Amino acid sequence: QCEVEVKFALPSRAALLQLYIMASENDPSAGTLLYIHYKPPTANEDIFEVYAGAYRSKGDTTYDYKAKLKLSKEDQYLSIRAYVDRSMSEVYFQGGRTVMTLSTPRTLEASVAVAADTGAVLESAQAWTVGNIWITKEQVLQQKPLSACK
Repeated sequence: QCEVEVKFALPSRAALLQLYIMASENDPSAGTLLYIHYKPPTANEDIFEVYAGAYRSKGDTTYDYKAKLKLSKEDQYLSIRAYVDRSMSEVYFQGGRTVMTLSTPRTLEASVAVAADTGAVLESAQAWTVGNIWITKEQVLQQKPLSACK
């Protein structure tokens, strides 16, 4: 279980920006590919659309989800943020302008990889582990009542 966020500088030309989750260290394509297929706007477009998506083709699981992602000429970067659980993931493109919930089958290594083609610069990449949501009865009983939280 983890949370991953990557930010790319806005490319000056068409680019494919990629984040692999539940990947294998030796073969990122064994995981699920999250992507933004960026195409720069024309001179007179203040708001424009590109494609964001998720792709997986391994074993019995094959899917290719694609959705429109609206961008502004004012945007400075492109971001992909994923909350990865044991078998499901929530993906937020550009801060939630486009959102997907996906089945992301486990891999042994559960690695993360970032890739891009020509013209893309990775500004930042961060990953955090996420704690277990399940707690014991004793932990619940030790919590302060909500009325004490002011």
